[in-house]
Amino acid sequence: MTIKEIARRAGVSVATVSYVLNGTGSVSEEVRQHVLQIVKETNYRKNILASKLRTNSSNILGVIVEDITVWTSARTIQGIGDFAEQHNKNILMTDLALNSKIGKNFHRIREYRDTINKEIDILLGSQVEGILYVSMHDRDLSHILPSFSHPFVLVGCYAEDFHCVTYDNTNIAYSIGKHFIENGHTRFGVISGPSGSRISCKRLSGFTRALAEQGFSLPPAYICSGDWEYVSARQAAFELLALPDPPTAIFAMNDLMAAGVLSAAHQLNLKIPENLEIVGFDDQQLSQYSVPPLTTVQVPLYDMGKEAAAQIYVLRESKPQRQSQFILPCRLLHRGTTRF
Repeated sequence: MTIKEIARRAGVSVATVSYVLNGTGSVSEEVRQHVLQIVKETNYRKNILASKLRTNSSNILGVIVEDITVWTSARTIQGIGDFAEQHNKNILMTDLALNSKIGKNFHRIREYRDTINKEIDILLGSQVEGILYVSMHDRDLSHILPSFSHPFVLVGCYAEDFHCVTYDNTNIAYSIGKHFIENGHTRFGVISGPSGSRISCKRLSGFTRALAEQGFSLPPAYICSGDWEYVSARQAAFELLALPDPPTAIFAMNDLMAAGVLSAAHQLNLKIPENLEIVGFDDQQLSQYSVPPLTTVQVPLYDMGKEAAAQIYVLRESKPQRQSQFILPCRLLHRGTTRF
């Protein structure tokens, strides 16, 4: 069934049917209902791609997700989805399922360059108005992505010559260090992600800056590298707490590692937060249900998704020559593992 056949059955012009289907033009309510009844009876489906050829606007937003099962993805996609709903856009999404393939060996994404480029080509062939790439970890994708002129925005990662929307690791880590100092601490411990991790470097930079401003240092023995997992952080916490002058405040760079610190503290019969304050990062669901509930950092995932989607249409209209980077602020959520 075509729009011409709908018009013939309804006894109206093709333009009138188009007005009814698109909610435009001036059509009487009687005619509108008559056309919609025929549309329903014939099970007509609007050809979006054909509409694109006529109007240069498909109203489809392409989304590539590195892994939809990763906890950060759902909230980010919700932000994208809400933008799409509010602006009458549709989403065409593909899931690379990289978590099951590379886990936390994020450097291995290079092995999937051809896969990523293929998915980009598929979306471009589907006439999307722009593409969002939702990362499961903050890292450089400069040598992974192809060069093209279509609007393309990275979410939670970055690359040369690409626009991106991410969050502020440095200043929120500064706030954590400042909070520890204001609570009277003078010995601090840090459990970071793997050495060389961009996220770890940014968070450590902000944290140590807060300490340095007040005359405190962070000796190497008080910095342990984890792997973003519970077990490694638990062992690191035992090492930190076994030092001759153990830290009284520990910043673990994600909630799973903070849970490992909390477990070690319980085994050592330390009172939380009286004997030891702990701050995590990410505000994963588990942080609310630890004992006591974990003080952590809330990442603006929803806002990142929504802002990234909005930037697609800024790029469509203005086509800026230089890449732009939107860095959204995080929020420190005070719970039971710190004194507030």
